[in-house]
Amino acid sequence: MQVCPAGWSGKPGVTSGGPETETDGSSITFDAFCDLYLVRHGATVAKRTKDTIAERLARSRAVFGSWTLRELEGAAADVADWRSRLPGSSRYRLTAAMRQALGAAVRWNYIARNPAVEAGKNPEPPQEELLPFTREQVETLAAELGALYGRSSSSSPPRRGCGRTSGSR
Repeated sequence: MQVCPAGWSGKPGVTSGGPETETDGSSITFDAFCDLYLVRHGATVAKRTKDTIAERLARSRAVFGSWTLRELEGAAADVADWRSRLPGSSRYRLTAAMRQALGAAVRWNYIARNPAVEAGKNPEPPQEELLPFTREQVETLAAELGALYGRSSSSSPPRRGCGRTSGSR
């Protein structure tokens, strides 16, 4: 005997429980789909991950929440315009969340195409490269800190094995 999950009608692509669970992109809004996505995907990830995705979806939901998935499916230009108005510091993360949610809409057969992907590339911003201090900078800093704390750099005991492991852990 096979046990079906609650809300499952037994027919592929159709569930009982109202339009928010049917795979018809013409009747479900992006906002309602995001709620559904957060329930389904949220059940498989850590609470903090679910909260982060929900937080990152808030900006796209504010703009596209009332649009049906079918309307949104053909709106790659509108999504591209929305993306262009996002701050550079958050554009990648906010777009990635929208792409992720709409990717689920494609996988679950609500829509055939992901407009957030069709809106164009979503390049990750370049990471700021952190350069290590030079030896001269370390010595200058040590001298300044030594003076600040009442020690001279010459009174400090030598550091043995600095930068090396001792082999004992």
